[in-house]
Amino acid sequence: NVDFETGDLTGWVAEGEAFAEQPIQGDTVHRRRADMHSGHQGDFWIGTFEVGGDPPHGTLTSAPFVATHPYASFLIGGGNHQNLGVQIIRFSDGKVIAHARGQNHEQMEPVLVDLTAYQGETIAIRVLDQASGGWGHVNFDAFRFHDDKPANYHEVESELPADSYPYANLPGEEAVAVMETPDRFRVLLAAEEPDVKQPIAMALDDRGRLWVAEAYEYP
Repeated sequence: NVDFETGDLTGWVAEGEAFAEQPIQGDTVHRRRADMHSGHQGDFWIGTFEVGGDPPHGTLTSAPFVATHPYASFLIGGGNHQNLGVQIIRFSDGKVIAHARGQNHEQMEPVLVDLTAYQGETIAIRVLDQASGGWGHVNFDAFRFHDDKPANYHEVESELPADSYPYANLPGEEAVAVMETPDRFRVLLAAEEPDVKQPIAMALDDRGRLWVAEAYEYP
């Protein structure tokens, strides 16, 4: 039931209030605002604003199924918050394979996920609505598998990139040595941990002194 054409949430587990009275039938978006459409396929789709507005939170998770094809697509719209959207997860450990978000627009657009590295594994779809306020909702419909890569689909990153800090934890002098500076500039080490701890802001005054604000704990 990955396109909700049963008219209910058969095969899905809903948690929280965001997915109450889902799925939505018909283009309720255009009924409430003339400048946009839902862009759904068939009769039914998921739209968390259409019942409770932006405030309710929740998740909607599909039954697990095997990634039988190298590509998958679905329709997504709604907000662009980090804690909104549609995730494809590996069922064995919950790893997020892909996370797509809307573009602060109600009309759903097709996105593509490359599942080549996960073909044959068991996956699930998780629709996430943990945002409130403006555009704090998600629209979703029409998950599909593909044998070949469809053209003109926006491709979602297959994995969330990890933050990279190649020089983390270097002692002060070693950190200075790897810094790249413009011509005729040089770096002098004035202080390092533990003299400075968790700096969050810096400023130079008119006498050339550097002032550092430190945060030892969450304010």
